[in-house]
Amino acid sequence: MKILEVGGSGAIFTDKAGPVSTVVSCLSQYLARLGHEVTVVDVENRFVKRQVPPNVRVLEVKAIPRPNLPLCTLRAIKLPLNELMSLKNELKFVRGFMSSHLKAEPFDIIHVHEVYPAYILEHFNKNKPPFIVHTSHTPTWADKDNRMLSIHSRVIKNLTALKEKRLIKKVDLAIVLGRYFEKQFKEIMPCANIAYIPNGIDTTLFHPLDKIEARRKLGVEEKEFIVLFVGRISYIKGVDVLLEATEILKNKILNLKVYIVGSFAGKFGKGVTSDYAKKMINIADKKVCRFLGFVSNKKKLNLLCAASDIFVAPSRFDTQPRVFLEAMACAKAIIGSNVGGIPDMIRDNFNGLLASPNESADLANKILGLYRNPGWALKLGERSRMIAKEEFNWDEIAQRHEEEFLKLICR
Repeated sequence: MKILEVGGSGAIFTDKAGPVSTVVSCLSQYLARLGHEVTVVDVENRFVKRQVPPNVRVLEVKAIPRPNLPLCTLRAIKLPLNELMSLKNELKFVRGFMSSHLKAEPFDIIHVHEVYPAYILEHFNKNKPPFIVHTSHTPTWADKDNRMLSIHSRVIKNLTALKEKRLIKKVDLAIVLGRYFEKQFKEIMPCANIAYIPNGIDTTLFHPLDKIEARRKLGVEEKEFIVLFVGRISYIKGVDVLLEATEILKNKILNLKVYIVGSFAGKFGKGVTSDYAKKMINIADKKVCRFLGFVSNKKKLNLLCAASDIFVAPSRFDTQPRVFLEAMACAKAIIGSNVGGIPDMIRDNFNGLLASPNESADLANKILGLYRNPGWALKLGERSRMIAKEEFNWDEIAQRHEEEFLKLICR
């Protein structure tokens, strides 16, 4: 098959790649290993150096990388203006490779990872093949709980839902990252072609390391009981729930330390510190909690995982957070909320524990249980590593994509 993977961040095959760009990088490489002709199209970015596998071709198009797109902050007009600026930039990006390559090259599959480019390609692509495939990476609009959202946030959520629902009905195949989303989308859109394929993890990049040695390299004391959180500092990630649990535990767990790794901007990457992040930093017990900021270096993340005792992420809602797979690959016991796509990774009491969302007391009890039974925590971690290698390895994930792509071509 001739497959076109559509990016747009400007960071694919670089050390600046975020979660979606990492997926595009890995999936492209493993599809090429299966013998397919894979081309990746991304935004030209002269500030980063790409490390492209020899069996994958990269096309670069002039447009603004999505993370660098200037955004309006004036509350009254930022929603329509930012949407308009985003759409304009995506049109420039898509037209850049449509005019030069799509007409000249007979691709079988165009796999798109963002909503607007998928919309544009679906609108202009009238002939089959190529078939348009869209992976829904962040359908947070599928969360039915709107109680804590402002009116402005509800408007954004409803508009996002409207856009992506219409897109999923139109594309030839929509890929979702969790069984929760597969079930919900099929109920909402029974005529849509939907497949569940999770993202994968490179278990050679993230792997177990000696905990004592990892702590020595990071300058961490051996006696500390370290709870690690990785994720952007935002309300939906439940950092406040973790801090409330920390208050309950700080007098029950000797030498408790909570390492909080993630962007203060409320989004992937660096940026202006959000009001929520400022509040979390202010209310956190400085003797217990350490905010380490955004860490993009994979080796340092692996070290932090290795140095920790358990991994915790009490999200209020989530799709398939890559940080869970990274912690699993590092053989860590994990605690996550029983929401969205998280139960596809955590088998309760087998490789980790599922906590009730928004329940700091329940989270604290589960952390305390692992602290009091370190042998159990180690066993859960071993099983996490096993699941990561068997079910979320990129060879398996690429083969599942291949199967779904072939179904489109052969139907």
